[in-house]
Amino acid sequence: MITNTNSYVKLVKIYQEQAKKDCDIIQNYLIDLLKKHNRFSTNEQATLHELVRIYCKNASFLKVLKTSSIKNEDDLLQKQIEQISLESSSADEPEPDICW
Repeated sequence: MITNTNSYVKLVKIYQEQAKKDCDIIQNYLIDLLKKHNRFSTNEQATLHELVRIYCKNASFLKVLKTSSIKNEDDLLQKQIEQISLESSSADEPEPDICW
Protein backbone atom coordinates (compact mmCIF):
# COMPACT_ATOMS: atom_id res chain seq x y z
CA MET A 1 0.00 0.00 0.00
CA ILE A 2 1.37 3.38 -0.98
CA THR A 3 0.39 6.44 0.98
CA ASN A 4 1.31 10.05 1.22
CA THR A 5 0.85 12.87 3.69
CA ASN A 6 -2.32 14.24 2.09
CA SER A 7 -4.17 10.92 2.23
CA TYR A 8 -3.03 10.39 5.82
CA VAL A 9 -4.29 13.83 6.84
CA LYS A 10 -7.64 13.14 5.13
CA LEU A 11 -7.93 9.82 6.94
CA VAL A 12 -7.15 11.42 10.31
CA LYS A 13 -9.82 14.07 9.68
CA ILE A 14 -12.38 11.37 8.83
CA TYR A 15 -11.64 9.53 12.09
CA GLN A 16 -11.77 12.76 14.10
CA GLU A 17 -15.12 13.74 12.57
CA GLN A 18 -16.56 10.32 13.33
CA ALA A 19 -15.25 10.45 16.89
CA LYS A 20 -16.90 13.87 17.36
CA LYS A 21 -20.21 12.53 15.99
CA ASP A 22 -20.03 9.54 18.35
CA CYS A 23 -19.27 11.83 21.28
CA ASP A 24 -22.27 14.02 20.39
CA ILE A 25 -24.51 10.94 20.26
CA ILE A 26 -23.38 9.87 23.73
CA GLN A 27 -23.81 13.40 25.09
CA ASN A 28 -27.37 13.66 23.67
CA TYR A 29 -28.23 10.26 25.14
CA LEU A 30 -26.90 11.33 28.53
CA ILE A 31 -28.80 14.64 28.43
CA ASP A 32 -32.03 12.78 27.56
CA LEU A 33 -31.42 10.37 30.42
CA LEU A 34 -30.76 13.20 32.88
CA LYS A 35 -33.89 15.08 31.72
CA LYS A 36 -35.94 11.91 32.14
CA HIS A 37 -34.88 11.71 35.80
CA ASN A 38 -35.11 15.50 36.37
CA ARG A 39 -31.37 15.85 36.97
CA PHE A 40 -30.39 18.05 34.02
CA SER A 41 -29.24 21.60 34.63
CA THR A 42 -28.43 23.92 31.72
CA ASN A 43 -25.70 25.72 33.66
CA GLU A 44 -23.80 22.41 33.98
CA GLN A 45 -23.93 21.65 30.27
CA ALA A 46 -20.36 22.87 29.59
CA THR A 47 -19.03 20.67 32.38
CA LEU A 48 -21.07 17.76 31.06
CA HIS A 49 -19.67 18.25 27.56
CA GLU A 50 -16.11 18.19 28.89
CA LEU A 51 -16.76 15.05 30.96
CA VAL A 52 -18.33 13.25 28.00
CA ARG A 53 -15.36 14.25 25.81
CA ILE A 54 -12.92 12.82 28.37
CA TYR A 55 -15.04 9.68 28.73
CA CYS A 56 -15.11 9.10 24.97
CA LYS A 57 -11.40 9.75 24.66
CA ASN A 58 -10.61 7.11 27.30
CA ALA A 59 -13.42 4.64 26.50
CA SER A 60 -11.00 2.14 24.99
CA PHE A 61 -9.44 1.63 28.43
CA LEU A 62 -12.72 0.67 30.14
CA LYS A 63 -13.28 -2.84 31.42
CA VAL A 64 -16.52 -4.49 32.47
CA LEU A 65 -16.44 -5.98 35.94
CA LYS A 66 -19.20 -8.34 36.98
CA THR A 67 -19.74 -8.18 40.71
CA SER A 68 -22.61 -8.58 43.10
CA SER A 69 -24.70 -5.56 43.95
CA ILE A 70 -24.13 -3.64 47.15
CA LYS A 71 -27.58 -4.72 48.37
CA ASN A 72 -26.66 -8.39 47.95
CA GLU A 73 -23.40 -7.86 49.79
CA ASP A 74 -25.24 -6.07 52.61
CA ASP A 75 -27.79 -8.90 52.86
CA LEU A 76 -24.97 -11.45 53.06
CA LEU A 77 -23.26 -9.41 55.78
CA GLN A 78 -26.50 -9.23 57.79
CA LYS A 79 -26.92 -13.02 57.54
CA GLN A 80 -23.37 -13.54 58.76
CA ILE A 81 -23.94 -11.18 61.70
CA GLU A 82 -27.13 -13.03 62.64
CA GLN A 83 -25.34 -16.37 62.43
CA ILE A 84 -22.53 -15.12 64.66
CA SER A 85 -24.98 -13.78 67.21
CA LEU A 86 -26.85 -17.13 67.24
CA GLU A 87 -23.60 -19.03 67.73
CA SER A 88 -22.52 -16.76 70.56
CA SER A 89 -25.88 -17.07 72.31
CA SER A 90 -25.73 -20.87 72.13
CA ALA A 91 -22.17 -20.78 73.52
CA ASP A 92 -23.53 -19.19 76.70
CA GLU A 93 -25.55 -22.32 77.49
CA PRO A 94 -23.69 -24.91 79.58
CA GLU A 95 -22.74 -28.12 77.84
CA PRO A 96 -24.58 -31.24 79.00
CA ASP A 97 -22.67 -33.74 81.09
CA ILE A 98 -21.28 -36.54 79.00
CA CYS A 99 -21.24 -40.04 80.46
CA TRP A 100 -18.64 -42.42 79.17
